[in-house]
Amino acid sequence: MIVMNKKWKIATILGIMALTCGVYTWGIPAIINIQSHKAQIEQMVYESSGYRIDIGNPKLSMGFFPSVWISSDNISLLNDDNSKALSIDNPKLKLRLLPLLRKKIDITKLSATKEEANFVFTKDSEFLIGQYPLKSSNKEKKFTLSKMDMNLGEYNIYLDDEKNGKKA
Repeated sequence: MIVMNKKWKIATILGIMALTCGVYTWGIPAIINIQSHKAQIEQMVYESSGYRIDIGNPKLSMGFFPSVWISSDNISLLNDDNSKALSIDNPKLKLRLLPLLRKKIDITKLSATKEEANFVFTKDSEFLIGQYPLKSSNKEKKFTLSKMDMNLGEYNIYLDDEKNGKKA
């Protein structure tokens, strides 16, 4: 009788652990459904930064606890004429979840298969990516890239030097 109770306790504990892992791995991505929030995400980025983006077809999957993987077929930074200032094919990044409790974003892995950036050096000696100025902010940083594993694929970098009348 005591042996049977022990077996049931072990089976119950293993069952609860399996159910918890299943909810974490498949349930959370199904509940969040990042694809249905695509327009909202793009609008929030625009409102907070002024950057127009297209996040393609985003997918969310859970990594080893506590982390989350976010991927897409393409993420682009768009100019007002819908041309791409920056394009990243097949981006995938891993975020640690615990720093989110402190309102920090900690990216631990980043990969992509192809990247393309269009820089502009204006006649006023301003450096842009597409139409967006590249400038440093003295505000508190909201995300961390320390100890990040980065694996980037083929890349193309273009420069339109308006000041000297050259394109590269």
